Amino acid sequence: GVTFLAFGNGAPDIFSALVAFSDPRTAGLAFGALFGAGVLVTTVVAGGIAILRPFTAASRPFLRDIIFYMVAVFLTFTALYLGRVTLPWALGYLGLYVFYVITVVLCTWIYRWQRRRSLVYSMPGTPEMLSDSEEEPVSSNSYDYSEEYRPLLFYQETTAQILAHALNPLDYRKWRSKSVSWRALKVFKLPVEFLLLLTVPVVDPDKEDGNWKRPLNCLHLVTSPLVLVLTLQSGAYGVYEIGGLLPVWAVVVIAGTAVAAVTFFATSNSEPPRLHWLF
Repeated sequence: GVTFLAFGNGAPDIFSALVAFSDPRTAGLAFGALFGAGVLVTTVVAGGIAILRPFTAASRPFLRDIIFYMVAVFLTFTALYLGRVTLPWALGYLGLYVFYVITVVLCTWIYRWQRRRSLVYSMPGTPEMLSDSEEEPVSSNSYDYSEEYRPLLFYQETTAQILAHALNPLDYRKWRSKSVSWRALKVFKLPVEFLLLLTVPVVDPDKEDGNWKRPLNCLHLVTSPLVLVLTLQSGAYGVYEIGGLLPVWAVVVIAGTAVAAVTFFATSNSEPPRLHWLF
């Protein structure tokens, strides 16, 4: 949440700020865009989520994030007040973020350690049986409906069936239970979701198999780099011919197909490979 997701969310702000600072006449737009985005997230996004999906915020992490955010705003205000930004000042900004990430990691580690310790004291007879999955409180009203949808007879899916199911962005059970407006929005999103399934490999550590889909993950080795080279410089980079013989996209397809073939024949449908995390 404070590293990869934050970088992905802030990447457009980084590039727009670089472009704005390239010209002194538009440098003011950089600060306006950055603080405008910050205000939008803390007001419109947070308020919209509170209306659509009410939740209870964790008080201490929320207070910690607010304090760091206020410190960053105060540093920016001080720089604007002084009218100059020096190298130590800029490094101080980066150091503040590193300190923030370290603080989050340490707080999370301390919280989990205290929780495990309290659980061990409450259940002294079985300290070795405690796990992260057992630490979460389970409501007495909860029920695992997944048992009802398990097949009576076990059968092994073929490679083609695994690929077809993995590329299907529609959950038929959820489709039958949702409203007409949700279905209309889902139909609008289906093409985009299909393209994401076709190009973005997802490793899910919460699943037993890590979301390993052998045919789809092998297909990702071809489609993901192909989409990447056809996107760079509006496709001009992908059609560039190397030595006047082969275009870049053809080289990517050949190399990706070779790697995908090795991966396909070196793995199985039922068990994820040890290097699955590379996806």
